[in-house]
Amino acid sequence: MPLVLYHRDHLASRAQHYRQWCTLCPAQAAPQVDEPALWLDDTGRNQGVGLLMPGFKGSFFITDEAVAERQKGRGLLVKACGPGGSKQSLLDPFAGYGLDAVCLAQTGFSVTAVEREPVVWLLLQDLVARQGLAAQTLHGDGMQLLQESQQRWDVVYLDPMFPQRNKRALPNRGLQHLQFLTEDSAAELDLNAVLPIAQRAARGRVVLKRRARDPVIRTPAFQVKGQSVRFDVYV
Repeated sequence: MPLVLYHRDHLASRAQHYRQWCTLCPAQAAPQVDEPALWLDDTGRNQGVGLLMPGFKGSFFITDEAVAERQKGRGLLVKACGPGGSKQSLLDPFAGYGLDAVCLAQTGFSVTAVEREPVVWLLLQDLVARQGLAAQTLHGDGMQLLQESQQRWDVVYLDPMFPQRNKRALPNRGLQHLQFLTEDSAAELDLNAVLPIAQRAARGRVVLKRRARDPVIRTPAFQVKGQSVRFDVYV
């Protein structure tokens, strides 16, 4: 079933940018959907493309406030990836919504962010454009790019989807949506296999984001630890 982008009537010309990927459908308000869809809006905090999901009312947006909140806590991420000066290149092959990619681009890295799922990639593309960044956003298989590209990057940043845990408390809405949309590709990922491939693609370091108590994959050169996550750095 083709991906649908709903939009307010007065945003019809702006919606044309998405015609090559989506079926366009005008609507007065964000509709209830039976399949994942997109909602183009320009009201209040919802400036850009949001996500519509079955079973949820309204749309989910990566807002400017969410970006600002991530920027506040980016110290550990920047320490792990490096200062990013002189336009160092960085590949984020499993970019998701792209919050970390945006933070790293704002730090000074020349970022290439890759996302396999088309719905998530379009949200990523919109976020980067709204932030006025020159980061490159690619729709494709990040693992395939790591394996086949002749290009090398100063830093390869690995942020795979964390495996779900059997807890009663649900993660936040955005993470619930991301887990649903990427569950097939996330299940295929073997970090023991990914890590050496990423190391071959990196001129400098590979940074692997993990939950704080997750087991170590191989032996990192050093770790940058927070309360809930840590970054294992391989050089």
